[in-house]
Amino acid sequence: MAVTISSSPEQTIKYFGASGAWWPNDLQYFPSAQQQNLSTLLFSKDWLYLSGYRYNMGATGDHDNITVTQEGRGVESFMKTDGTYDFTRDGPGVYYLRAAAAAKVSSITFFVNAQPSAMSSEGIVPPDWVPCGTTLTAAGIPSFVNYIETVLAHWADQGIPIDFISPMNEPHSNFLSSTGTCPQEGMAVKPSDRPTVFQQLRAALTASTSAAAQKIKIMGDETSQIASQASIEYQSWLPQTFQDNWIDAIAVHMYDFPDDATLLNYRQLIINASFPSAPPSVKMTEISSFKSATGVHQPWGWTGSGLITAQYDPGMDNALDMARMIWQWLTLVNAESFDWWTAVSYMMGCVGSPSSSGISCSAPNDSAGWNDAFIYIDPNYATNKNYNFYLTKRFWVYKHFTTFIRPGSLRYDIPNAVLPYGTVAVASLDTTKTWNTIFINRNATAQIVTMKLPSSGGKILGVTETTATSDWATMPSPVVGSDDTVTILLPARGVLSMQFSVDGPITSRQVRSGSELDEVRDEQGEELEEMEMESYSASRSGESEKTEKPKPVEARHNNSGA
Repeated sequence: MAVTISSSPEQTIKYFGASGAWWPNDLQYFPSAQQQNLSTLLFSKDWLYLSGYRYNMGATGDHDNITVTQEGRGVESFMKTDGTYDFTRDGPGVYYLRAAAAAKVSSITFFVNAQPSAMSSEGIVPPDWVPCGTTLTAAGIPSFVNYIETVLAHWADQGIPIDFISPMNEPHSNFLSSTGTCPQEGMAVKPSDRPTVFQQLRAALTASTSAAAQKIKIMGDETSQIASQASIEYQSWLPQTFQDNWIDAIAVHMYDFPDDATLLNYRQLIINASFPSAPPSVKMTEISSFKSATGVHQPWGWTGSGLITAQYDPGMDNALDMARMIWQWLTLVNAESFDWWTAVSYMMGCVGSPSSSGISCSAPNDSAGWNDAFIYIDPNYATNKNYNFYLTKRFWVYKHFTTFIRPGSLRYDIPNAVLPYGTVAVASLDTTKTWNTIFINRNATAQIVTMKLPSSGGKILGVTETTATSDWATMPSPVVGSDDTVTILLPARGVLSMQFSVDGPITSRQVRSGSELDEVRDEQGEELEEMEMESYSASRSGESEKTEKPKPVEARHNNSGA
């Protein structure tokens, strides 16, 4: 059944990003040419083209009693354990922070995992400096927010265009292990104390002597799970916090992997908690490390944390799951932005080094490694001098969103009911009046969709797909019919983006598929077969353009840092 899609936009998209947490500590040992190549991979229009970047404000001091045990996860704080500031610290992280700023990334966020270790021992004699295992107290909030303001003012005055500050991260946990060690930096904040943090931080930024710092917006509270945390805790802090203008956006993670119904309830919770005001903007700021589903009938999403497990899957299965998560947040919650956890990782699931003869790191490993990044580096780079970058299908699928849904784009609905089962889609209109549609097909077979363009005079500007065999393939453009419709072949287990323009005002969009799929195939069986043959022949003959991967840089180990 043909449907008319509302001509009213749902929300304005701000950015698609990733964090710079931890991996700069490894990249400081890479040759300078490869450090620069990574900046190109992350921020260049020809590559991932991130429009958001999250900089991790570290908590690790210079004389801590307990240090972070997981290699690379301790980030130098700008406050030393004696309480003084040293803004030459965290050189590796600042290197990529400056690279993001130089690339004019639309939104840069500073986020805090823990208070500086110097503050963890306030009132304790002798001092006990630790970057995790603490709970921020009401008495410690004033010095904590003053520290944040000092750091933000410094970097804002240095020309870093900071958009947001997030003063806590997964505040339900202090990340102290059962053996008393710190696997990573962390700080707990009670729900009852979170409004005070936001209130005092807002006051500190408003009173800042830095005009640039005064403009920085606040997000929170980066809670880890939807059903067991956000849905329970929001009522205790969100209404007053938002109504008194102490935060500008809600930031949340999704490590309980909520299903569609749970996210719809979450959206309603936010609406109810902010009534009678308009609901605040929502940002999905972290997800990764989930086990891949293998098809439509094995859903990746349900409420419960069982999916967090060791697995290394650089292929399409995990990439398609990520793409559907993005669809969830854009369409069910109306989120204005989406952040993958981290851009780079050494958590490859290879048996042996990827640089060794006969070793392939392109196949999934269900017992080792983590699905935590877009780009991987050899975990043994320090000894084998392998400084290559290994790109995943997550990289290429995410590029559909970062490239074609640029900041300021308006999102429009394409209803699920009219799409083939196992397929979802996102439509957007950018600031140049170019339309984009992203189709995510998790079926094992190709699907056909006939779409009516929003108005007359339609012109197809480009079609790009990512599949198991193609990273970034330019496909033949479909013909716009006299009735302003186009018939699109969606690749099996793939993502397809199509850009187009139309003349005149927005009217309606019609999509025909789903229950009518058999009818469409009967009517257009020969045409579909021809389209499939043309598509596959183009791929095999090289007519479909595939982006060339960067050439590896051979260099000796470089200890000079960033």
